[in-house]
Amino acid sequence: MSLLTSEQKQSLVNQGFLKVPGVIPPIMVDHAMRHINHSIGNGMNVEDITRYRAQSYCPELQGEAPIVDLFNQTPVKSMVDSLLGANNARP
Repeated sequence: MSLLTSEQKQSLVNQGFLKVPGVIPPIMVDHAMRHINHSIGNGMNVEDITRYRAQSYCPELQGEAPIVDLFNQTPVKSMVDSLLGANNARP
């Protein structure tokens, strides 16, 4: 059984992205947002802004549970695996 419909898969091909409302529980989104807001609220070094724009505004959160769990602990990982094949997505 596929996690995504053929229409959703075709939408990914046509638009380059796929939106699946409700796939990530709001409590997990809120948890990640609190961490992001805390990071940004601590301020940024002006010299880092160009690098942040190209990579991430919160590099210290990369690899941290509130962020990676949005992928690893929700149906998102299975959906990506169904599109790319198991374990073909880059971490």
